Amino acid sequence: MQEYYVENGNIKEGTGSSLPVMLFVKLETGQAQIFDYKDAGEGYQYLTVNFPPKIQRLINLPADAYNQRVSQLANENWGAARSYFGLK
Repeated sequence: MQEYYVENGNIKEGTGSSLPVMLFVKLETGQAQIFDYKDAGEGYQYLTVNFPPKIQRLINLPADAYNQRVSQLANENWGAARSYFGLK
């Protein structure tokens, strides 16, 4: 998770965190609204309880694949934040 904000017309990164989390989303008037969340909890056993096997495999990627996935998600989030704030 990464917080973004605008300062002097520029997008900035605020507080961030890295942990598996499930977001519960509903569409409302064409917009996705997060209405609840569930984090992995402490320890590997919580992953198996809270996340389906398909998602567990994405969480437990080998280091190179994990780093690539994190980079991809960070780029997507950055683009989404810029779009949200109306910045190019």
